[in-house]
Amino acid sequence: MTVISTQSGTEAWHDRLRSTLLGLQFRATVLVVALIFVVTTLLCGLSTRMAWRMAGRLDRDEVMTGGRLLAGTLAKPVGEGGRGSIQATLDGLIEGGPFAFLTVSDFQGNVIAHAGEVVGPSSGSLRDGADGLIGAPVEWSSRDKGSRFVSVTFPVAPWHAGDGVDTPVAGYLRVGVDRRATIQEFDATADLMVGSAIAILLLVIPLAFLGVRRVSQPLRVMASAAERFSGGDLHARVDIQSRDEIGLLAGRFNEMADRVQRKQEEIASLNSQLERRVKERTAQLRELAARDPLTGLYNRRHFNEELVRRLAEADRFGSDVTLLMLDVDDFKNVNDTLGHPYGDKVLGATARSILTALRATDVAARFGGDEFVVLMPGAGCADAHVLAARIIDRFEHDQATDFEGPAVTLSVGISCLSRLAIPSANALIQAADEALYNAKGLGKNRVVSADLAL
Repeated sequence: MTVISTQSGTEAWHDRLRSTLLGLQFRATVLVVALIFVVTTLLCGLSTRMAWRMAGRLDRDEVMTGGRLLAGTLAKPVGEGGRGSIQATLDGLIEGGPFAFLTVSDFQGNVIAHAGEVVGPSSGSLRDGADGLIGAPVEWSSRDKGSRFVSVTFPVAPWHAGDGVDTPVAGYLRVGVDRRATIQEFDATADLMVGSAIAILLLVIPLAFLGVRRVSQPLRVMASAAERFSGGDLHARVDIQSRDEIGLLAGRFNEMADRVQRKQEEIASLNSQLERRVKERTAQLRELAARDPLTGLYNRRHFNEELVRRLAEADRFGSDVTLLMLDVDDFKNVNDTLGHPYGDKVLGATARSILTALRATDVAARFGGDEFVVLMPGAGCADAHVLAARIIDRFEHDQATDFEGPAVTLSVGISCLSRLAIPSANALIQAADEALYNAKGLGKNRVVSADLAL
């Protein structure tokens, strides 16, 4: 049992994990974070590249601007060959200026002055353009210093020596700028951008989770309501008041649920009415099946069922049950002389007389042919004689007013359960039948009980 419980708990945990990983909230959060990460990475990379290119352009512009100005300034000293003044000028610029090194050569490319610890990217003649094209900036790294530099070689402008003689290019100037400060600033800026990007991502993750949750949570609510509704809870509704598409969907769900509930209530009402009608119709059919079509009284089958039930009640509560058996005297002669329609009329009049005289608890039935029975629960023989007298009086009255033929009489036999030696349904019927037979033998048109003739 313990192993089964552990397996069930593990499976439930796996199901929850699988549901979370495959859920809309998790996938949408991952998608949003991944999209922001890609966009942030691209923007940081693009910004870094642009910043690096801009920094390089600024360094090259600085070298180009400073070199041109210095080349013009050194035109006269270089043309006159004043190495001392040139060296002093270069040393002064190195100490207080932005330059990492300065090198000056004569027209043939021979170095005549140099300032700075770094020599340059090559040892060739400045005139030969070993650094590249003259006037084009070159970026290179110093292995000894571990720094990056930008250098440019400029021609020193011609110099007018006097006596109307102009010299050609006086010499060449190589200018170098150390890029360490620029790289440090760039690295600091890049670190700031990376840190900002990380901070943005760390901020975006919970914000994306909460934002997606605002979308997925209403969907979960609607899914839960739909599950309860499909499970039979027709009152399940969604309480979402937003005006976006989810609110619209929730409103449509509630409208659909209202329509389905109304239809279900209508169907339930129709089913209830149908069941009631079926019950009524079944009761009517059962009643029709239990009735004699000619007289409207119960038939013999129904009477037998009632007799068994009433006898069981009498045995339970210790009460009495009385049975009357009635017969139309000489009914065969009535049919033979006056015809069956007239005989049916006599039977109908007998049934009406019986029904008129009955108590609410009495049960009357056509026992067969021209014989009728009346079951009187809780009544004794004296009550039965009173009822029999009422039936006969009513029958005689109806004949005087409604019949044109000869008078017809009734004979009645009575049996009481309390007076039987062995009380039973058959014994009660047999005793009443014998009493009726005695009434016939005594001259008809009379009432006879099982132990007394009147």
